[in-house]
Amino acid sequence: MRELYFASVFLHILAAAVWVGGMIFLVLVLIPAIRKNPEKALLLHTIGLKFRTVGWVILSILLVTGLYNMHFRQVAFTWQGLTESYAGRMAGYKLLIFTVTVLISAIHDFYIGTTATRLWMDKADIQKTNRFRFWARWAGRINVLLALMAVGIGVALVRGF
Repeated sequence: MRELYFASVFLHILAAAVWVGGMIFLVLVLIPAIRKNPEKALLLHTIGLKFRTVGWVILSILLVTGLYNMHFRQVAFTWQGLTESYAGRMAGYKLLIFTVTVLISAIHDFYIGTTATRLWMDKADIQKTNRFRFWARWAGRINVLLALMAVGIGVALVRGF
């Protein structure tokens, strides 16, 4: 049983590293590197679609391993279980952050981001394009912050404050 828990924690940490690392790579490396490329809209669209696939697989892994890790640590998925102990509260905070992250990711990946890059590639109405690009950037920034918060809470969960 401990071996399964170890594997679950390992996968959870690896998935979190891929998720956070991928987002930070996009912001710090990819976007600055393609800034002057005349095909940057197409590049960003293509890479975004690929990362979207990876991202949703990662979010699925995080959900399954996170729930298993809660079960192993005997944190019940109930209001009492998520409020009456330190571990429960930390797990509850992570679940709340995860839920908001999934909602923002879905809106970004399936509406705002894809619309922004499509409008950008089509050289459509510049004001509408810029509005969608603005919201796509902010959705990404918020998700990076939420991911970093989840990592911090994860550390606090297993190590305490």
